[in-house]
This record gives sequence, structure tokens and C-alpha cells, in this order.
Amino acid sequence: MNHLVIPLRSASQRIPEKIYSKIQGRELILRMADHALFLQEEIIGLRCHLAVDSLRAQEILKSYNQKISVHLTDPELPSGTDRVCEILKRLDSKDAAPNDWIVNVQGDMPFLCRSSLALFINSLQKIPQAFTMATMAEPFRSIEDYRSAGVVKVILGSDQQSLYFSRLPIPYGRMPLAEKVDDLIGLSHIGVYAYQAQTLLKLAALAPHKIELAEGLEQLRALAAGIQIYAWKANPNTGTDFRGIDLPSDLAWAQAFNSNL
Repeated sequence: MNHLVIPLRSASQRIPEKIYSKIQGRELILRMADHALFLQEEIIGLRCHLAVDSLRAQEILKSYNQKISVHLTDPELPSGTDRVCEILKRLDSKDAAPNDWIVNVQGDMPFLCRSSLALFINSLQKIPQAFTMATMAEPFRSIEDYRSAGVVKVILGSDQQSLYFSRLPIPYGRMPLAEKVDDLIGLSHIGVYAYQAQTLLKLAALAPHKIELAEGLEQLRALAAGIQIYAWKANPNTGTDFRGIDLPSDLAWAQAFNSNL
């Protein structure tokens, strides 16, 4: 059985109590629960979990829908990956075998493309066996995104293997930066991860690596440890966006976004 976990952290540093923010009239925490319920009903053999760090969030979700598992986790856990790993450790071994996939979806994507995410999850059983970790990426939406430190970039090698992730435009070019999206090398990274259960346990046990700390990107810990990351290319539907709510400016963007959800 495969599992999808959405960490929902109340104690957000940049936007206090972010998960309770109303996005076009509906709280972010409930929008993420909507995604989880849809995917659980859409994908055979997928069980969805919501990992929270407060009693308030737990009570909201318990009254939402009994089909979705809600877990209260330690608020002192340092990252979403640690919260996802905590859920894995609570599962019975018959529910999560070493090669089963655990999908981690960030808890601040109110308009994520459900169909793309479902295709990604269904593709996990078909990717080359050398990969025990996978993520998503998409073409850049604009030159501004490519230049922005707020948009993570990924460079791919053969077989969709992720070579490196960075907040800076990569690869370094001796010539001026490209002016057209179609001329860009690499893809815009989407903050969705999938790990085989044994790989997630290994990754969570590792200390942060220097390149991870330098870039502020957890996935670099995996690359530094020799874990190959498969990058699945998404083409999100119009009216959807995998952009997360990290800054107050993102809240303003979300309020104005023309969503089809």
C-alpha cells in the first residue's frame, strides 16, 4: 500500500498560524484536506494522512471527514520530512513494506493540480528500480521565475535523474541569461516528494549536509548521500498551480488567483 502524507504546521515562522488563513473564503487546512480526500478516492491502494502539530488543527480535521487519517505529531519536529517519517513509524509493517512509496505533499499548496499529482503517484511503480526517491518538476512559467531565488530549479541528466537543485539560475552560463522560457535549461521544481519507505527512514536519520544548509533545500541531503532522485515532469492544468504559501505576498497572490478548483 502507498501512503500520502500532508504535514500541516501551525507554528509557521513567516506567516503565524498559516494553515488557518482563509484562501478565497476557505481555510488552507481544509483546502489541503480536500486534496487528500480527492486523491484517496481517486487512486486505488492509496491511503492519505494529515499530520498536524496542534489540538486545534486536529479538532478541525476530525470533524472534516472520517475517511482521512489525522495524526497529532510533536510540534518540535524540525521539518516536514521528519513529520512524514513519524507517520511512517506509526504504521504497521503490513501497511508499509520497505518498497512501498510514501508521498510527501507540502501543506501550503491550495491550488495544486490534482490530476498531475495523481499521475505522478500512479507512475511511481513504473520508474527505473535504481530510483528510490522521486519528485516533480515543470517547465518555467516565466523568465522572472527562473531568476527568482524563491523558485527552486532542478537540472536533469539521463533517465530523468536529478543532478542538482538550487535557488539560483543553473547551470551557470558564461553568456547572458536566456530571455525566452523555451531556451532555458532545467525545470522549475515542485515541492512534492516520494520515497520508498526504507529510503525515507534512512534520509531522516542523516544529519543535514553542508550543501543542504547552504541552499536551504532538504533534497540536497539525499543527493549528497548518493540517493538518486527521479524527476517526473508535470504539465499542470490551467487554473491550478503548485505554488506554496511561504510569504505574505503569496497570500495576496492566492486571493487573486483564478482557480478552477
